[in-house]
Amino acid sequence: MSAEQNHATSSLNDSQQRNLRISCEHMDRLLKDVEDTLNPARSKSVFQKYIQDITPIQRKTIEDYLARIRAQLLRVLAGESIEVEKPRITASHAIHTVLTFVEIAIEELSPGRMRGYGEVTERGAADLNGVMQELQSIVQQLHSYVLQRGAPELSERIKRLSGEEQVDSLRKIEEIVTRRGLVEFRSTMLMLLDRNLWKSQFRKIFASQSRDWGRHFACWRDPDYCSSDSCLIRS
Repeated sequence: MSAEQNHATSSLNDSQQRNLRISCEHMDRLLKDVEDTLNPARSKSVFQKYIQDITPIQRKTIEDYLARIRAQLLRVLAGESIEVEKPRITASHAIHTVLTFVEIAIEELSPGRMRGYGEVTERGAADLNGVMQELQSIVQQLHSYVLQRGAPELSERIKRLSGEEQVDSLRKIEEIVTRRGLVEFRSTMLMLLDRNLWKSQFRKIFASQSRDWGRHFACWRDPDYCSSDSCLIRS
């Protein structure tokens, strides 16, 4: 809807409409904070802020009120012909940004940074380096996973091995890793799957080209030996 159309149906000018929309957005974020307070288990935070004294019935009633307030916010915006803006930032980009700050926070635990708070003993430095390495390893794995959008998941890679040996074993391991959240085994699983996929592709190429393998091997030894466009080595 254009600005002219907004003015035709709203009693507020552009600046007032903008302030109304920003205020409604702020109220919605505050309501989100209430939801987080009601459901601390949803985030599984290590550092819980509140003692839970809300009964299940009270939680349901509060959530119903939150829904009513949000519905009213939408009616207020619609009454002034203010559209709710669509998201512009992808979830993966937001997670990437947060993880970048997490990695910066981990760097703040280095012995060099900690010396700003007092002398760091040799044992303390070793402990801090160990803490950093453990945290960095997990966070970097997660960061790498988030950045690899479009990359096939473990289950999809296993499907590519259909008919190969040990597929059932790999599938069972993948199910256990996924079901129990054993993310520390993902990198090992990926390595095993990539290796098996490489072997599978190699066997297929070898089987399809077995009659000409000697010629291809000679080409590998001497590129001038073969000028075939279909040569595996030259392609």
